[in-house]
Amino acid sequence: MKKKLSIQELRDKYQKLLANSCIIAVVKRTEDNTDSPTNEEEYLAKAKKNISILKTRIKLIQLAS
Repeated sequence: MKKKLSIQELRDKYQKLLANSCIIAVVKRTEDNTDSPTNEEEYLAKAKKNISILKTRIKLIQLAS
């Protein structure tokens, strides 16, 4: 029989899944938007920008739920 999870446990699992999917999205989005991945500074700058956008989205999702 499956154990019922508490609301906090469900939130924790959801946050971990969301964080993992955001990390994957940042890497994918950065790779898609970078013409020359050999330029490390440009790659890192775009990754930081994408991370800040996703952090903002996560905050909005948390406020909405």
